[in-house]
Amino acid sequence: MFGLLKKKAPYADESFAVYEQIMAQVAEPSFYESMGIPDSFDGRFDMLNVHAFMVMEALREKDEARAAQFNQALFDQIFSHMHVTLREIGVGDVGIPKHQQKMMKAFNGRILNYAQSFKGDDFEEALMRNLYGTVDAPVKKDV
Repeated sequence: MFGLLKKKAPYADESFAVYEQIMAQVAEPSFYESMGIPDSFDGRFDMLNVHAFMVMEALREKDEARAAQFNQALFDQIFSHMHVTLREIGVGDVGIPKHQQKMMKAFNGRILNYAQSFKGDDFEEALMRNLYGTVDAPVKKDV
């Protein structure tokens, strides 16, 4: 009942719609089947990071002040749903906050790394390091 009186965060609806679109892209099989990105929790988390960065960066280039509010709302969407995902994969109630904190640090670190490398000429290197960090060598498959 009290939730009805609570003011909705700015961009909550919009960020949820964008989050759903990002997750649809993350689930695209071609990333895992033909590009060799590991089809694992970590691989999909890294794909989520890349897609979120691209959205955040595109918005930041258009209107930095509004982008900051939207990007925070998108971050909040991602990690409120990450809570559910962690529960679904079997992480217990006590472990969820610890896992989420670790993932938030990883997310923020990658977003910062992508932002810095995006302005330079080493964006591809940053992508390769993060997307294929858990495999010896990326394998592209012809589909």
